[in-house]
Parts: sequence; C-alpha cells; structure tokens
Amino acid sequence: MFFCRPFLVLLLTTFGYAATVSPVDWALALNFPATPEQDEQRTPSPYGDEVASRYFSNHEGTVCMAVKFTYPMATLQDSKSALYENTLQSLVRARPGIVIDQASFSLGSYSGHRLRLFYKTSNISREARVVLIGGSLYLLNAEWPGEGEPPSAIADFIRNPTLQPGFEDARLSEENGRWRTITLGQFAVRYDASRWYRDPNSNEKNLCYLLRVDQQAEAEFRVEAEPPPTTTVGEHVLANARETASSIKVLNQGKKYCGTKLVENLEFAVQTGTARFVNHGYFYRSPKGTVYLRAWADEGAYAQISGDIAELLSGLKVLP
Repeated sequence: MFFCRPFLVLLLTTFGYAATVSPVDWALALNFPATPEQDEQRTPSPYGDEVASRYFSNHEGTVCMAVKFTYPMATLQDSKSALYENTLQSLVRARPGIVIDQASFSLGSYSGHRLRLFYKTSNISREARVVLIGGSLYLLNAEWPGEGEPPSAIADFIRNPTLQPGFEDARLSEENGRWRTITLGQFAVRYDASRWYRDPNSNEKNLCYLLRVDQQAEAEFRVEAEPPPTTTVGEHVLANARETASSIKVLNQGKKYCGTKLVENLEFAVQTGTARFVNHGYFYRSPKGTVYLRAWADEGAYAQISGDIAELLSGLKVLP
C-alpha cells in the first residue's frame, strides 16, 4: 500500500476546523471535520510496490481516515467483491469488535461495501467503507464515542464523499485505470496493467522489463543514446540474436505506423537448444536516441497472446 507525498496536491478550504480535501489524483473529495495530516506507505510484493496514500485526523475524540490503495497491477471491477471482503475481514481480524451492520452502498455509478462495528470495552463505534474506483481501492474509516449514530461532521465525512471530475462514469473510469505509462528519456510506452506488470527487479535508468500476468510472455523497453552501427535497428537486433541462437527465422519485417511515427516492425522466431521463441518488436531511431520495444513468448503460446503483444507495441510513443 502506498502514499505518495511528492505526487499529491492537497487543496484545503477551511471553515472553522473543517477541511475539504481533494487531492488531484484521487477520485474522491472528502469533508474532514479537522484539517488532516497525510503520509504514505509502500508494501513490496512480487509484482512491485503496493502504495497506500492516507489522510487522517483526530478531533475531539473522533478519528477520520481515508486511504487510497494503488496496486502494481490494475484491479478490475469483476474482482471487487473478493477485494472488498478481504479488506474488511483484515480490518476485523486486526481489531475484533461486535459487527452491528454491513451492507452495500452506492456512490454515483459505483457500488461499495460498508461495515459498522462497536467496541464495548472502549465504548467506541466505527464505520468503514470500501469502494473500487479506476483500479484503486478507497477505504474510509470513522470512529466516534458511544454506540449511537455519529456526529453530523463524522457522518458527512464517511457517508458523503464526492466524486471528482473525470470519475463520474464507472465504466470509463475502469478503462482509464487499466493503463500505465513508463517513460525512458524521450520515449514512453503505455501498457494495460491488468495484463502486464513492470518487473520490480528491473531498475536500470534506460531499460525496463514487463512481464505478462500469466508469465507466458516478457517484454523489453530499452533506450540508447547512440544509434546501432548497422543499416537498421532491426538488423542490429537480428545480429545480436544470432550470437546465441542456433537458428533464426524472420517471419515479418518492414515498416509500420505507430501513432504518427513510422517504426521498424520485426517479427522473428529464435531457437536456442530445444527452446523456440517468437519475438515481435518495434524499433525507432531519431536524433533523440534509439528505442527498442519487443516482446517474446514460447512458440506454442504465441498464437494466443500475439494480439496482446501487438497492443503493447502499439503503446510506443515518441515524446515531443
């Protein structure tokens, strides 16, 4: 889970002690009863860091907290039920209490889940709500003294968040939330984070690897300042492959438009020992540098995932 202090802009409008919080990369604007503090946490996972951005306030015996969880891979709406259940169960396990009520709730075109708890020994009531918006999970948590309904300011915080502009349409928000961008120098690649994730062990300045979620394909995104010493970038790639391959067969080679840029398109099969892989790449050379974007998979699996590979390659962009 992660909190991005350098990347969040906090807009606070203060009336007395109240504060409306609307970070620019959040889907929600929230009405805190007091100006909140903010922090972040990163939790390593096999797919990269999970990031949690948190705002929290303690005011006159009440506690309000809002957390945005961003994952290395996009979380889609069809998996939200399990995500909601696991998140709320973890809250109860971490701090067991008496479950007073739980049910679904609606926030615009989104469906979330809420849970109400009471802690008898401390005489504290608690309400937690979770909702998935744009591939990120939002957790709202409020606590107040006594077993009754929350004070009006607490109820406003937990029950009346506002969707920020651009997040009103759940289907459009989910589609936008699937996509991530990696930038190296003057080049970028846009990829579907529900199918690919960035290799967390790939931290070089001008090189990164992407792995397909089912582990059936890999991709390389590499940028070099100097052009290769051969006639074309594709020929340079083939020359390097021949150094270790027992055989190479070019399946497709030519030019292709990627956006407004004409790139080299190269598809070839490589055999090394008993293993046989199919590579597909886009390559481009300009005064800004040379970019290599290629993906490969076992020949037996390639036919099923070649469309996803082509989609990944089409996300290549030369930045202005």
